[in-house]
Amino acid sequence: MALRPELLFPHLLCVALGLLLAVLAWKKPVWARVSFVALFGLAAVFNLRTAIVDPSAYLSFATLTDSTHYRALILGPFARHVTAWVCAIALGQALIALGLLLRGRLAQLAAIGAIVFLCAIAPLGVGSAMPSSLLMAGGMVVLLLRRFPTTLGEDLAPHPPVDRHHRA
Repeated sequence: MALRPELLFPHLLCVALGLLLAVLAWKKPVWARVSFVALFGLAAVFNLRTAIVDPSAYLSFATLTDSTHYRALILGPFARHVTAWVCAIALGQALIALGLLLRGRLAQLAAIGAIVFLCAIAPLGVGSAMPSSLLMAGGMVVLLLRRFPTTLGEDLAPHPPVDRHHRA
């Protein structure tokens, strides 16, 4: 699907965000984690609100994808139950955001959910600002490999300064 001129700037902005998140995951994993929590949390709120106020807005994704399977899904079962589908998606996004606040297996499960979600929306093409979702999924893989030994709150808590000159 050709990129419409009015979508060029938002598309490039999303690709830049995807690249930034991938680099942050590698260089500054705590800030990447904060960013992913914010991204999934805000997406959940936005999608829940839009699903209730203007559910038909999601049907435009059918015109943005090159995937015949995704187009058929959007115009078929999805079109008949937009609010239910998008509320379920928003719930998943909220659970990912909440899970990424935690540590250990729950955070790892949230990261896996994020990776699956970000890869699943990639065939939407322009509708998912492709390749930004795959860049973000790559960043999430980098975070997942760290295994989440601490909560995000613990990562953000101030640590006492290390006295390198003190001898015990």
